[in-house]
Amino acid sequence: MVIAKAKSFGGLPYRVFYKLYESIVCPVILYGAPIWGTACYSCIQAVQHRAARYFLNVGKYTPVAAISGDTAWYPMECRLWKSVLNHWCRFVNMDSNRLNKRIFNWCDAKSSNSCRNWNYRVRMQFNKYNLQENYQILRPVEPRLVCSLIVEKVYDDFVQKWHTDLNRTSARRGTGGNKLRTYRQMKKDFQVEPYCLEILSRKHRGALAKFRSGTAPIKVETGRYQNLDLSERVCFHCAPCVEDEEHVLMLCPLYEDLRCNLLYEAMLINPDFESYSNLQKMCFLLSDSRIVRSSARVCTLVLERRGNLLSRM
Repeated sequence: MVIAKAKSFGGLPYRVFYKLYESIVCPVILYGAPIWGTACYSCIQAVQHRAARYFLNVGKYTPVAAISGDTAWYPMECRLWKSVLNHWCRFVNMDSNRLNKRIFNWCDAKSSNSCRNWNYRVRMQFNKYNLQENYQILRPVEPRLVCSLIVEKVYDDFVQKWHTDLNRTSARRGTGGNKLRTYRQMKKDFQVEPYCLEILSRKHRGALAKFRSGTAPIKVETGRYQNLDLSERVCFHCAPCVEDEEHVLMLCPLYEDLRCNLLYEAMLINPDFESYSNLQKMCFLLSDSRIVRSSARVCTLVLERRGNLLSRM
């Protein structure tokens, strides 16, 4: 049901889609998070990843680092710990005569390595970030301050992990290379990408996202599933050139008429464009906000032509 709700938002602009996701989907998947939210379960993260994939119109094999980096949605780990810490602050600030507070104090006294209860897991989170002095239950605390201290650290950890995934040389699973070989050339900061904020059709948005994330249906990607070496994933028109994103968008003569106007537009926008290398030109076309609409349209036309040509062979 949750995924069905997320799917129904596919044609909406980014801000509307994200707001609906936060207001309709998140409350469902985070129900009871103050209790179980000390651990981030993969099934919870999968809901957010699947909703982001649907918005970008990309497949299930698109790397999580790419969809997370382009949409820059608030990490699920931060949502969970915010819920947990608000609940913890509520207990700390509760009147001592209340039964709930007395049980909380008892659980805190019992928490240890041999009794890893909820209080223990919260305390370990404070210890993890060297904030032990902030874990105290004998005097009132400021919920906003406590939450910001921990959640900011959790967010920094998430961004650091994202950078690690981005720059790894090998795939997370298997023996292949990192699909983000092109993506990491143009993506440095964890923030929403301009093309996500543009009002694009899902078809155009998806084509651009696939070229950015290294999952466009060209030989460099489809050859993975045929167990071909990189040198064998050649263009069907101009072998022995490897058919990667740079070849398709910048070099292959099959799409020269499609890219001609796009390159001219890029030169008008950026006077230095002509002096760039092919890789730099491609990164500019796939990331610059001033040309994103034209780039998305060309990416769509390239994939359509390639599919039509292959179907006739």
